[in-house]
Amino acid sequence: MLRNAKPSTLTAYSIWHPKIPFKVAFFMMKLMRGRIATDDKVRKFKVHGPSACNCCKTHHEENIQHLFVDGDLAQLWIKFGNYCGIKIHTGSVRAMVMQWWMTKTNNKIQETMHQCLPTILCWEIWKSRCNARFEGIKASTYRIIERVTWLMTLILNKQFPCLDFAGNWKELCIKIERVNPVLNIKFIKWREPPDNYLKLNTDGCSKGNPGEAGGGGILRDHQGNINMAFQTYFGNCSNNMAEGLAILKGLQWCATNLLHNVIIETDSMIMVDMIKGKNVMMWQMQDIVMQITKIMKEGNFQINHCFREANSVADALANIGVTKKHEAFFTSDCCLPRQVKVALKNDQDGLPNIRIRVRKGHFNFLT
Repeated sequence: MLRNAKPSTLTAYSIWHPKIPFKVAFFMMKLMRGRIATDDKVRKFKVHGPSACNCCKTHHEENIQHLFVDGDLAQLWIKFGNYCGIKIHTGSVRAMVMQWWMTKTNNKIQETMHQCLPTILCWEIWKSRCNARFEGIKASTYRIIERVTWLMTLILNKQFPCLDFAGNWKELCIKIERVNPVLNIKFIKWREPPDNYLKLNTDGCSKGNPGEAGGGGILRDHQGNINMAFQTYFGNCSNNMAEGLAILKGLQWCATNLLHNVIIETDSMIMVDMIKGKNVMMWQMQDIVMQITKIMKEGNFQINHCFREANSVADALANIGVTKKHEAFFTSDCCLPRQVKVALKNDQDGLPNIRIRVRKGHFNFLT
């Protein structure tokens, strides 16, 4: 419960794709670790016993190197790489695979293809080698190309059902180059509270998460005029902790000044759900959330979620709190920092901010 989550390595992240069968991914993991046993190694193990493992290690690595890098089937790496704009440099299996994984991609579909293709290609090369060795079926590069293309088309169609991929490898690469994500564009602006209410916008930020954190907030009336604003420094904590401390700081000021008709807005959906009891409370946040709910029960307080674009004033104050590393309260707009005045003026004039997000799982082809 207390230890930090171990970061996933690039090899593990790239191999264990949800659309790749387990046995294929497991084979690729063993191949990257040099644990694929060839027939020559097994035969020498039976003759010489366990002591043959170390003496046959070099010979085993040479067999793997010849099969995937230096053999006739290894030319498939170049054929597949040419259409994807990847210049393959022969070397070890790991080096050739890493070229695919480290190449910068243009879109999510191309990223998925670069992630899955090395695993699929190594699997088909190994299957072709085993068929030739044990069943006498001659290895065919054309069959491997067709199999890899078919499997990649199947993976992409399952992963992105909104698109239709078909055709040979060249046509598939051209289609993927023409894929463009669908953008969701909204105009977001700050909304005034009702006449008898005040609105408290708060925000917290952590540089590094966890790292140096700060918070900010602003209390305004129904005309957008400032009642109070603050910036503060929280030290080293997480984003969620900074969001909760910023809400608590603003509520404590309201309770001290006997302001009870307040609508709270924050761009942290996690904090809103925890305060409303819709989400499981993090054990680190229990004390903060309990203090917030206790103050809210003493008055007519409401808490809502808003987009980050509608919380620009509080966001600017939170960033200033991190850089200045001290607490400050403002009761008039003339004392606010310059960048905060600009955001406040835009909210008072009703100017919207543009929110551009990629619509998850939605793509189209460029004409």
